Amino acid sequence: MRLAICPLLKKTYLLLTFATFASLLSAQPGLWLTRQSQVDSVPILYPNLEAVGSLIIGYIPTQPGEESDIDDLSPLTGIKKIYGDLYIRKNPRLKSLYGLHLVDTVFTGIHSEILENDSLPNLAGLDNLRFVGGFFNIKDNPLLQTTEGLGELRGMVKATIADNPLLQNLDLPNLERVYDYLNLLHNAVQTAHLPKFRRTDGLSINGELLTDLSGFAALDTIGRFSSTATCVGQPSIGQPCWLGGHAVWA
Repeated sequence: MRLAICPLLKKTYLLLTFATFASLLSAQPGLWLTRQSQVDSVPILYPNLEAVGSLIIGYIPTQPGEESDIDDLSPLTGIKKIYGDLYIRKNPRLKSLYGLHLVDTVFTGIHSEILENDSLPNLAGLDNLRFVGGFFNIKDNPLLQTTEGLGELRGMVKATIADNPLLQNLDLPNLERVYDYLNLLHNAVQTAHLPKFRRTDGLSINGELLTDLSGFAALDTIGRFSSTATCVGQPSIGQPCWLGGHAVWA
């Protein structure tokens, strides 16, 4: 027997959930760190810190030309939840995200970005991250070669991975769902490994070096779709392959 949920009760529940989240967000310190000395001061100023509001490491897009001197995030060890946005941008000396390895959830309502970090080869250090809300953008990281480090990621709302010229390996072994869309644009992706990725409302793969879509074979629900890659076993140009439980044209 299915139970009908009163619309007013549902609306009240959503309002209470939002109010609870808002109170959690306002109760956490927000950190904007542009210097290594500031990073080093976090465990002194906030001992036993496990949750933050927004966490900005480096500079946001409204500050063109600015770059941080941050090269070590280990003093941030202990943070497990981010209730606002996560920005990691314009950190030319940063080679590892270790220090964020206990973060399991980013509840962002707007953006999370890993953007324009000139020395970052992979995403190791985000090893415990399971869910990212809002927009999740990984863009313009010139030395990024793999998504290694996102091995525990289960779900995202919206994500764009774009303009990382050395990114050859898209490895998201535990990703199950992207609620809105996943865009892969103008990287150098040659291999994709998403064996549990089953559902998304939109998938776009354009400007990549993928020769087939076998890495997305687990998809059984898909909305919008576009790709410049071919489907596994596609007999000829113009013939459909099966992706997301129905015929699509790559």
